[in-house]
Amino acid sequence: MIALLLAVACKPEPGTPPSGTSDTPPGPTTDGTDVIVPTPTDDTTDTDDTDPTDPTDPTDPTGTYTPPTGVDCSAPLPAPPLSYTTLEGWGTAEDFDFDGDGYHVSMRDANLIRLNQDGDFAILSTGLDSFTSGTRVMPSGEVALSNSGQNEVLRIDTTTGAQTVITAGISYPNGIEVSRDGKWVYVASNGDGNVRQLDPITGDAYVVASDIGGANGLVLSTDENTMFVTTCSGEGVWKIPRIDETTWGEPVVLWNAPGAYACIDGVNVDACNNVYFTEYIAGKVRRMPADGLSPAEVIVDLPSSWIPNMRWGVGVGGWDPNLLYVSDRDDGRLFAIDTQIPGKKHVFAP
Repeated sequence: MIALLLAVACKPEPGTPPSGTSDTPPGPTTDGTDVIVPTPTDDTTDTDDTDPTDPTDPTDPTGTYTPPTGVDCSAPLPAPPLSYTTLEGWGTAEDFDFDGDGYHVSMRDANLIRLNQDGDFAILSTGLDSFTSGTRVMPSGEVALSNSGQNEVLRIDTTTGAQTVITAGISYPNGIEVSRDGKWVYVASNGDGNVRQLDPITGDAYVVASDIGGANGLVLSTDENTMFVTTCSGEGVWKIPRIDETTWGEPVVLWNAPGAYACIDGVNVDACNNVYFTEYIAGKVRRMPADGLSPAEVIVDLPSSWIPNMRWGVGVGGWDPNLLYVSDRDDGRLFAIDTQIPGKKHVFAP
């Protein structure tokens, strides 16, 4: 069992900006009605494949998964290019998530913060490493964070700011995923190519996969019986089947990235288990069915060289569950892509 280490950080008064920022945080532009006023963007993209027409039919462990009402997972996928809008003022963190109150949660200046569409801002925890990666809000309201500069994964109490080490000694922990029931935290180790399944309370660890070079982002399928992992080593996207709660099958390459150096970064799935992933430097978002029977096609070409992660809206606070929000590290924006298919349901979605 991995020992727990506890570090407590005092929570500043709500509304106090992080060090190095102004008293008025750079929040989003709003019209006063809790709806972002987006900046329209001319949307062009290159597509290198034909429309896939056979998305996978997701099932839960008992084979009874039903997509949301009105979603036909057997229908042809919307043809690219897909439209998007640009939302300003959301910071340049490596990752982000939404909480149950409709706040955007991310890192800024070694502090964990939250910011909503009205510009309401608070620091949740301080004194973290300036080099952090994966950030996921847990069903408990706590945050699982890859504190990458310290080679550790933390569980952060967003009420008190207390930081608990779930596990340490991981070589460059990067992407983070959390199970819907909050029982498990998953982390991709970019430095050694391992993917681990962690008990966030005891620190007990199980190997999901090893030797996935440059393991980067990761996400569970809608039924949580498949793990998708992106890499920066050329393989692109891996698919790992679950055997039982803590045992996983042999990883297989779902998609090979083109080019001598291709870094695939963020990854997510929609309600029909179509897989979406981002290309570092190229600024492309691709989509393919999880069964791998249809090619990965570019659905949008974004004006950024670093789009590291993406999340579906939570359904509160103005964050639309039918939009895929992609972070832009170049200019601190979010790109809201209309995929025309609802996303995998967020843990806090109504």
